[in-house]
Amino acid sequence: MLVDNAILRKWYTRLPFPAVYNGAFEALLQENSTEIPEAFGDNAPANLLLALYSCEALEKKYEALGIAPAVLDASLYDIVIWTNVWYRLTQQFGVMETGWLSNHFQFKLFRLGRLQFCMGISDDDIPAAGVAKGDPVMEVHIPADGPMGHEACSESIAEARVFFANYFPDFSYRVFICHSWLLDETLKQFLPADSNILQFQARFTPAHSNVSDAALKYIFRWDTTREALPALEARGRLATAIKDFVLNGGTVYE
Repeated sequence: MLVDNAILRKWYTRLPFPAVYNGAFEALLQENSTEIPEAFGDNAPANLLLALYSCEALEKKYEALGIAPAVLDASLYDIVIWTNVWYRLTQQFGVMETGWLSNHFQFKLFRLGRLQFCMGISDDDIPAAGVAKGDPVMEVHIPADGPMGHEACSESIAEARVFFANYFPDFSYRVFICHSWLLDETLKQFLPADSNILQFQARFTPAHSNVSDAALKYIFRWDTTREALPALEARGRLATAIKDFVLNGGTVYE
């Protein structure tokens, strides 16, 4: 794909990337002065250029439906979040969570206030909700960029109901679903009843859970494993409790 540096600069400037990346961005433009890949792959810097370039076509989709630019900017902040994650892991300017970011460019994931919402299909039968495997569902996701206050989450869900009814009226979902370590009922052992996490849990009825160490990635580092956990510093009450729990044989879920 031929490069248009004006488009890359537009989106790098528009998204709130930390200034520490400016030099790396300029160097990346020079190194990739003729073309960028047609699809995401295993090259993190090239993936970032493709993500920035893809924002241009996505903006046109937003404009065609009349969706506010503020929703686009909020949704695309994910690129910054995952660039920061990759930089903390590798000290490299790039991005590798391309499967996740593809949801944006497929025009099905939107950030509305504190939460993100993705038009998806159910992976399972959920008899209590009258949902069969393959039925449309609204997936709820929680960006990792701040507190998840109860009121802010309520406002997001209310906004989502209106947003999708207005812009995607043919998407006839029955329920909101969430698949996250934040819904692990094990957390009730470690958190006060009025915590934001437990208040968020209370919005959902448990349907399925899987043994998973995903919590370790979000609480510590994205590359955290059980084997590496003993050497990692636990910052905060929840991190300390989860570390002790896991190191003593505890199981966590998502």
